[in-house]
Amino acid sequence: MGWLDRVDDQVDALSRARTLQEESCSAESYVILEHVIRTTTDPYARADALVQRLSALINLGRTAEYTRAIEEASNAVRDLAEPYLHGHLNALAALAAHHQGALDRCVTHLVKAARALGAVEDPDRDTAWGWHDLAMAYSYLSFHGYALGAIERARQLGLAAGIPEETFAAPGIRLRNASPSTTTATATAACGCCATSPVT
Repeated sequence: MGWLDRVDDQVDALSRARTLQEESCSAESYVILEHVIRTTTDPYARADALVQRLSALINLGRTAEYTRAIEEASNAVRDLAEPYLHGHLNALAALAAHHQGALDRCVTHLVKAARALGAVEDPDRDTAWGWHDLAMAYSYLSFHGYALGAIERARQLGLAAGIPEETFAAPGIRLRNASPSTTTATATAACGCCATSPVT
């Protein structure tokens, strides 16, 4: 049973929002997610939409909204015993903390994300994207070994879920292990917000 199988409301909208983010259409995804947040009474649907909205905000670079979005998602997820939600939220919060220059907070989120994602009993494509976003955050902090391990986990889970292998090729992570000049020139390739490998 995948994560969305546990959600009882507006699953089609949540699935559409994911597809749009994978297609680098985060603005359109954001609109759908805002509608779900306003209208659903299902705590799982609301929590999922809030986590996915944070992803869209990161993709859109709307840094001024990160703090409130993380707080709202955290409040929605807190009482739900769903490791995927906690893991993906913390992976995204780590990315947001990095963009905000809060490195200590970023590391805390990394630890929580890895622990939660590793506890998912029925990993699916959503879990794969959680590992992908965790790999992006590791890469930003130059935790190369952890980044490579996380992206490999994402690739394995993605293949099992039918996600093309090249989706999680993550050249930016590999290149961050290269020479400093190469790493600097290709820093944007590791960003989960890029067109070929969005945060979701």
